[in-house]
Amino acid sequence: MVDLAALLVALHERYGARVVRVDSGGALNGALLEAGLVDEISLLMHPVLVPSEAGRPWHGGGSGHTLTTSLVAAEILPDGVVWLRHSVTRGQG
Repeated sequence: MVDLAALLVALHERYGARVVRVDSGGALNGALLEAGLVDEISLLMHPVLVPSEAGRPWHGGGSGHTLTTSLVAAEILPDGVVWLRHSVTRGQG
């Protein structure tokens, strides 16, 4: 098991790090959140869906082509929820 708090302290002491950006999956993100080590969350939605190595888009079916989207609308809903609507076009994947 990794002591995440000690790791962050070591990054600061050895390299002067004051901000650590984590681009990770759910396991590390969840561990950092659970340990109370997260000050800010930044979520980015990239308007492209890329097929997996098996040639299937993320939803599990289809032609295996890259899906490109264009923003149609963005709305801030109650409680800070952001609703993004994109139209979908098929790329030359």
